[in-house]
Amino acid sequence: MKISVILPVYNVEKYLAACLESIENQSFNDWELIAVNDGSLDKSADILRQYAERDTRIKVISQSNKGLGAARNAGLKAAKGDFVCFVDSDDYVHPQMLELLLNAAEKENADVAIASFCSEGELFAGKYHLDKIEQECGDADAGYYLQNVHKLNYSVYPKLIKRKLIGNLRFGDWIGAEDWGFNLELAIKGFHYVKLFVPLYVYVMNASSISHSPFSRKKLESYCAEAEYFYEKYHDDAVFAVLRKRFFRRMALMTIGEARKPQSRSERRKLRREYAPRLLRLYKNGVFDMRQFLLRQKVKFWFFVVRGMLKI
Repeated sequence: MKISVILPVYNVEKYLAACLESIENQSFNDWELIAVNDGSLDKSADILRQYAERDTRIKVISQSNKGLGAARNAGLKAAKGDFVCFVDSDDYVHPQMLELLLNAAEKENADVAIASFCSEGELFAGKYHLDKIEQECGDADAGYYLQNVHKLNYSVYPKLIKRKLIGNLRFGDWIGAEDWGFNLELAIKGFHYVKLFVPLYVYVMNASSISHSPFSRKKLESYCAEAEYFYEKYHDDAVFAVLRKRFFRRMALMTIGEARKPQSRSERRKLRREYAPRLLRLYKNGVFDMRQFLLRQKVKFWFFVVRGMLKI
């Protein structure tokens, strides 16, 4: 088996058929699709069942609702392919995505093959020509990934990743930040990549997804918890100096940004009181290199922390 496509599914009946068909219609055929139904309450399970009955390459795993990271982890546990490809069930992919990524990975002996993604409607507008694909090869570590995240993608799609590179690595329970953590730990391991500068993955703007919610307590907790996790795991490691420069600042500012979203003043005050001590603790432990903060970012950080500690 060459490729395991892992598809977490939760309440996406409106989008699921288009996603499944885009995978079924791939020009490359040696794949398995592991669809993890994460406790869907709509007709998603019925749609999965229909497609699995007609295509033996589609395997369905059902579990109670545990979140995106846990669904992906269930897919990783069941995967048998040499490469793993993650797809979100409200998106869809170009019919040659697997073929082009696999050919590039094998030709360049890459651990990770990466394409670009675009918004719905752009992919088939005639703007992109697959016969003239520019590509780039290189080696990535944590510093390189964080400096070139837009090129290497902050998401886990659209990518082919060698299953051996993933090994026992799994997604954390960080809603809205799980891709960051997973990609960063892959980069800490180090990998050889090939990047295809062509969009092969269509990101569909699903208004009901958590990434488009005006405020998410789960995302807020995830940003702060992910910073705490990487500090606890790597503070005695050489990579910690790299994380101080580029990673922890971002997670702190995302924490503060999310905590400022509620319209209720009392709710914002409550969140400051809860998260200011945690950010201050990280600061005292040397997590943040304040030289990397712009002046306005320093003001934002200390304004949040001081008000939270003073409970105002």
